[in-house]
Amino acid sequence: MHGDSYAWRLIRFSFMHLIAQRITELTRMLNLDSEQSKQHQDQG
Repeated sequence: MHGDSYAWRLIRFSFMHLIAQRITELTRMLNLDSEQSKQHQDQG
């Protein structure tokens, strides 16, 4: 049972790490999009 809990903790940790990476990538893309839209608005 102890081994199972350790493996479960490891899986959860790696899963959360993947999600965190995806979130940071998404926020970066959103930030870039907002910056580009601001530039377009300034030009227009």
